[in-house]
Amino acid sequence: MSIKGLNNTELMQILAKDWQPDQAEAITEFAARWQICLNSAGKIEQPEANALRFNLHLTGLRLHGAENVACLAIGSTGENANLIGAQVKSFWYKTNSTDRMVFLLALSDEAYEQAKAALPQVRCLRLRPEQILSVLQSCEPLSRLKQLIRDQYSRHQLLPYNITMPVKENMFFGRQNELERLFNEPSNSFAIVGAGRLGKTSLALEFHRRLVGENDSRSTRKFHVDFFDCIEQTSDGVARFLAKEIDPSKRSSEMTIHDLAFFLRFQAHKLGGPIELFLDEVDRVCHLQAFDILTMSTRRGVCRLVMCGRGNLLRTLMTENSPLNKRVELIRLLPLDEESASKLLIEPILDLGFEVVNQDKLLQQVFHWTGRLPHLLQFYGTRLVNLALAEGSNVITPELIDKVRSAFETVQLFAEQLEKLSDATTRIMAEHLLTDGRRHFTLPGVQEIGRQRGINLSNAQTLEICNDLVISNVLMWHEDAYYIANQSLVHYARKMRFLDNQPKNAHLPF
Repeated sequence: MSIKGLNNTELMQILAKDWQPDQAEAITEFAARWQICLNSAGKIEQPEANALRFNLHLTGLRLHGAENVACLAIGSTGENANLIGAQVKSFWYKTNSTDRMVFLLALSDEAYEQAKAALPQVRCLRLRPEQILSVLQSCEPLSRLKQLIRDQYSRHQLLPYNITMPVKENMFFGRQNELERLFNEPSNSFAIVGAGRLGKTSLALEFHRRLVGENDSRSTRKFHVDFFDCIEQTSDGVARFLAKEIDPSKRSSEMTIHDLAFFLRFQAHKLGGPIELFLDEVDRVCHLQAFDILTMSTRRGVCRLVMCGRGNLLRTLMTENSPLNKRVELIRLLPLDEESASKLLIEPILDLGFEVVNQDKLLQQVFHWTGRLPHLLQFYGTRLVNLALAEGSNVITPELIDKVRSAFETVQLFAEQLEKLSDATTRIMAEHLLTDGRRHFTLPGVQEIGRQRGINLSNAQTLEICNDLVISNVLMWHEDAYYIANQSLVHYARKMRFLDNQPKNAHLPF
């Protein structure tokens, strides 16, 4: 009988004995079955004596590190017993990271004991043969795997919410319309504009993952350039920085703005098509002449831009004499739709092993206080889980929402959004809008609120203030109008009595 014709138990019995790299068919069949049963993809490396390394991309598992799992399958000790410890230690040294899970799959009890002695007690899932079979033979293998992971990992380690970094693939939800535009409008350049932590970089990275996942030819011509790391903020400095990110050569180190157009044409010719440039954190440099050259290059089909930025990028796009004006499509990030927001909040909680009581009420409250903004949903998710863990509870209830809302960290998070408004008029208008009682505002409506309080604004000033408040996460765009980003801002603005000359730094929980 062929290897593929063996059932899981028979295959495991073969691999429980000594095996060598020349038995590659049986070894790689084992790894492939793991990938298939968990609906995963990943690299399978060349087997060693009694050891095989492979990866799992568990994008359907909403746990930290699940999108890139490093696996080591170990066979019987036998005559190779002296190799087990060294192989396991080498594997752990190369793969140990707080950003990924590590699985040790022992195909015999002897191998399990040998490997266990060589591994630390944390950040690693160790499975005996019977546990491995329980996953392979389960009707719901991913559910069984979750249970095994929770048995050996701390739930603090597994918490996948993160509001300081772009989300990983297994925590990306929604934004399908925006992704469709990025993917299916290859001749258009785009500027993704929005407040910090709203998901601009996450959207662009997901688009790049999709290019790679669908084997799109553009994936071989894509470059991610983060201008946060660009120290020399001049046109020549930007040209050099960009060139070195695309082609780190001596010629790139000597690049000037005058050479940039030719350099881009040469690279596009070498790569066989327009360069896909994902330019992040462009606010500090988008006004420089280098971006005039980039825009000209897009018109000539040399490159395509996907830029991420905030207020300066938005102002540059709206400036009449800017080359970016009317040459780049604007993508304004809105709150997540209800289905995506629900998945982002609830699925990680369930995968962590918690029970959610009265889910509809909990979602309704969280949506109310967060406005379905992805970073605020993750903030609430983190706080709810940590509260339950601190109380020794396995249940998430709507009653926990009030505890999150009154916590010092929550008050600080929302109060800082208002205190960071540096322009006095913008700050005053933000306070008036938040305490006005209305949720939606047209530009004339904002002007009227200002006039009622002795602030006379021109159309241009009103537009600039409203857009600044959008970039500051106080307002959100809605077609030709604006609305309050979330009710937490209204709540804290009133509680802190900004307009009654109360101390602005009184961050007391309410």
